[in-house]
Amino acid sequence: LWGSFAFIGGNFVAGFAADVIPVRALIWLIVAASVLIAVAALALPPMTPRAIEPSTPHPVRQNQWRDRPFIAVVAAASFIQASHAEFYGFSAVQWSAAGFDGTVIAALWALGVAAEIVLFALQSRLPPFFEPTVLLLVGACGGALRWIGMAFDPPAFMLAALQLLHALSFGATHLGALMFLARHAPPAQAATAQGYLAIASGVAMAGAMALSGVLYRDFGSAAYAAMALMAIAGGACGLIAHRLGRQAAR
Repeated sequence: LWGSFAFIGGNFVAGFAADVIPVRALIWLIVAASVLIAVAALALPPMTPRAIEPSTPHPVRQNQWRDRPFIAVVAAASFIQASHAEFYGFSAVQWSAAGFDGTVIAALWALGVAAEIVLFALQSRLPPFFEPTVLLLVGACGGALRWIGMAFDPPAFMLAALQLLHALSFGATHLGALMFLARHAPPAQAATAQGYLAIASGVAMAGAMALSGVLYRDFGSAAYAAMALMAIAGGACGLIAHRLGRQAAR
């Protein structure tokens, strides 16, 4: 939540800077931000690892890649998050070509992150129905709807509405994946499970970003149709995870 707040502030600063600073000089803002992060990290106190109490031992899975629900959830989250590649890589280019200035583009991005913040703030109040795999399915539906809308190169007022779907396409997917790991992975393997999720998501995003470059070059905004298909593929994996979870609960 607080990282998202910081992202909004940084977005507006970057949007304003893009209008008043030469493009080649913008990299130094990123360098300065990285230096600030390093300084803040140095100021943090060292963490003392907590000892795991041997009260009730959890079954340790030697290989989580043999756990079918885990595989399905990781695949679902990776596909849905990777479907953002076209947006992350080329939305600003597309909107700039449409005549939007940097501040407007930053505002559009900030609107999506603001919607995400609202979901993160209210997630503890969600009804029990919104279990992790249901959140993944919601994220897939939000992503598919969002990218189909983007494929039609919509006007500004529709872009604002589509940006609100970021709460679902990113936020619900992120919450669903992390909630699943928190409930499903044994404490001794919680960090390992998160690492696997990060690796899978990173590989999927890298592949989708490379594909997006080719698709945007050849098809422009219509390339978002491929992102919608990717979100749907993630939803199919999420549905498999949901059914596997139901079977295990019986």
